[in-house]
Amino acid sequence: MNKKLLTAILLTTLFFGNACSQTKEVNQDTKRTAQEKHNTQSKKQSAVEEVTALVLDHTKIVKIINIRKNVNPNYQELGPFFVVTGIDKKGRKSEVWINNGKIYDVQ
Repeated sequence: MNKKLLTAILLTTLFFGNACSQTKEVNQDTKRTAQEKHNTQSKKQSAVEEVTALVLDHTKIVKIINIRKNVNPNYQELGPFFVVTGIDKKGRKSEVWINNGKIYDVQ
């Protein structure tokens, strides 16, 4: 009888011990995923802030209406560009294409 009881306790401990370690692994994976999302969002926000500062400092645009990412048909090999749409000093709608901190097209 003692062997059966001891075996039952051992199996129960092994079962619940594995379940706890699996829960810890899931929690750690969830934390890593959340941190990666936060880091990605921070990088995107900092990239948009850099583009905003570049446009306002080095172009005639005084108010930014929209910032989006798109591939420039003239420079497809360079990948996606930030396309900034805004209002210039004369009140006209303007568009600026930016990639890697360089201004490529102003329309």
